[in-house]
Amino acid sequence: MNRPALKMQPQALRVTVRTGGGAPDDFVLDGISGEYRVGRGTHTSGSGQPVYIDDLGEHIYVDDQYISRNHCRIFWEASEGWLIEDLQSANGTRVNGRPLLGSVEVLDGLTLQMGTTVLTLRPIGPEEGTEVPFAGDLPESAARPEIPDDDTALLESSFAALHPDVAGQAIKRAGSNVGTETSDVTMTADVSDMTVTGFDDEPVQAARGRAKTSWEDTATSIEDLPPGLGRRMVEAGLVSCDEAERLIQSARDHGTTLLRALAETREARFLDGIYRWLAQSHGLEYVDQEDALFERVLQPGWLTQEQAERLDIVGLQGGSDEVFEFATADPFDLVRDDWLAQHHQGPHQAVLAHPAIMHAVLERLRGQAMAGGEELGISIDFSPEQEVQVREHVEAIDVPSMVNYFLHRASVQGASDIHVEPTADLLVIRMRVDGILYEDLSLPMAYQREIISRLKILSGMNVAERRRPQDGRISAVIRGKPIDVRVSTYPTVHGEKVVLRLLDKSGLRPSPEHLGLLDRDLRLVKEKIQTPYGLIMVSGPTGAGKTTTLYSCLGSIDKARRNVLTVEDPVEYQVPGVHQMQVNAKIGLTFASGLRTMLRQDPDVIMVG
Repeated sequence: MNRPALKMQPQALRVTVRTGGGAPDDFVLDGISGEYRVGRGTHTSGSGQPVYIDDLGEHIYVDDQYISRNHCRIFWEASEGWLIEDLQSANGTRVNGRPLLGSVEVLDGLTLQMGTTVLTLRPIGPEEGTEVPFAGDLPESAARPEIPDDDTALLESSFAALHPDVAGQAIKRAGSNVGTETSDVTMTADVSDMTVTGFDDEPVQAARGRAKTSWEDTATSIEDLPPGLGRRMVEAGLVSCDEAERLIQSARDHGTTLLRALAETREARFLDGIYRWLAQSHGLEYVDQEDALFERVLQPGWLTQEQAERLDIVGLQGGSDEVFEFATADPFDLVRDDWLAQHHQGPHQAVLAHPAIMHAVLERLRGQAMAGGEELGISIDFSPEQEVQVREHVEAIDVPSMVNYFLHRASVQGASDIHVEPTADLLVIRMRVDGILYEDLSLPMAYQREIISRLKILSGMNVAERRRPQDGRISAVIRGKPIDVRVSTYPTVHGEKVVLRLLDKSGLRPSPEHLGLLDRDLRLVKEKIQTPYGLIMVSGPTGAGKTTTLYSCLGSIDKARRNVLTVEDPVEYQVPGVHQMQVNAKIGLTFASGLRTMLRQDPDVIMVG
């Protein structure tokens, strides 16, 4: 957009608003205040208009329960023009289908999406007239039903992007209005495309100091698309033609299916509406809760864990002897169907599951199958050049690589703990080195939920559970060294806080001589270890070396002549020749019951920790 370098007076803004796919309404912001805050309010209006302005003309209230009370702001800067900025809203703000991070300039025809509401903004030059009402002229009365004045509904997983029932109504109502002109304003954006948020995961970056973003999309018509799922999603208003074309091409390039390309391309929280539509339109059962799916798992003997992961399926209880019922994120995979036909003599029935839930359940099954109670194993290594590149562009990489980078950086610095802490404004990454916590990195809060979900999946936790603390474990190989990572979540008012404890298995001291004790202290420890009876108690703050000291003492005991047993929660290091027991409260194996059992095992040495 051509404009002078400095604009002293704000331009007016023409706004076209559509809420829940209803008929569009137009009004003009005169620009006198220079800043407008947009959010949900408890105000009422008998006119039935979806947007209304307060008496001061500074707040825009939207009749949409899926947006926050302070969702975003539209403000004027003389050097930039009109800008939009998200105010750490619960569901985020999307500009032309992309997540909004920082501030972005309002260009002609820009579409702004919050919940089920879509605003189309057009700056008005001084030469243009305004035939639509100014914001201050909008009527006010008390006939509109009151909107809840809290954000609790926004915290539910089903409202993470858009409630599917509302999405379905919006799609139906928007279908006949797309591409029409109303009140002298042409709707250039496909409103049905914006009803369920767009596919492009690339966030909208800040406008200051950067090249302006072009929002023009290539023109692809539905007739250009091949028959199939992609075209049907366009017809349902779930994706645009351009998005469907990119998905189809990505599936062809990578030799995969359209739904798998969809799951890899789109953020997990925006898939729920599409999968609900898919289940309804094809008559499939849909499962979107991890625990509900995991409780139904019943893998047949002919389906190994390796095959289940390759085919992306899990067997389920509830099917008859003849019918094999299984959960999958892609019910249209012909390769899988052919494999099942060869290995199961009978019909099979698919149950649709959210891709993130399928991934989490498969990881939990893998953790159960691995020996020694090990959970998911990952290997992490960055070259010095890669580490520098990731450090400089950490916000541009994908979430799995970002999590791997945090673990790698903690290992390099010798950190004992990683803290992932949400605040009111940022997601802060802190590390504990030599007993002291320091801030290593901060990220926009938009990354919080996806980073936490990634850590939960890796550690075998319930991804959907955000209200209660959880514990998990990751077995990793970082820079060629085996690292055991203990993961703990803690719900806070700003979201879940996660702490990761890193235990370097290769760093275990084999005997007290390697602990760096003074000669007097070392002599006392060795004397007490060799006595036939007695008690050694080790205490201290986090990271003081309690576990390392106890395991070093076990390493110096003559295990060939002594029966050494432990009861631990958790077993942090595996020591050859020592019989170690892992506490499992879920099956009633506690410290008390474990100790009673150990006393019947003719022990010489018992360690509790």
